[in-house]
Amino acid sequence: MYFLPLSSLAYKYWKSYKGIWTANAPVPEAKKITANLTNLPLKIPEGYSIEIYAKDLGNPRDMILDPKGTLLVSVPGQGKVFAVFRGSIETVAGGLNKPHGCI
Repeated sequence: MYFLPLSSLAYKYWKSYKGIWTANAPVPEAKKITANLTNLPLKIPEGYSIEIYAKDLGNPRDMILDPKGTLLVSVPGQGKVFAVFRGSIETVAGGLNKPHGCI
């Protein structure tokens, strides 16, 4: 008589909270690597790194990530918007009148 309600309650509890114990487990100590790969005089906090993602874009003004992970960069001085993805740089729009923003 009580088996069915208790089993359904136990199943609901298991579905809702089955990952809570691993989420609360202590995080093992990891090596905290600090790296500055830019050759610029920057002080990087412990555990962080910095590197150049794209260069030779001129004087970029605004950057935004699109939903697919492509970095869109507007360069008003050149009248262009560039797309930067996995190391390649392509012109998305050109001949613009000082584009500012990528929305």
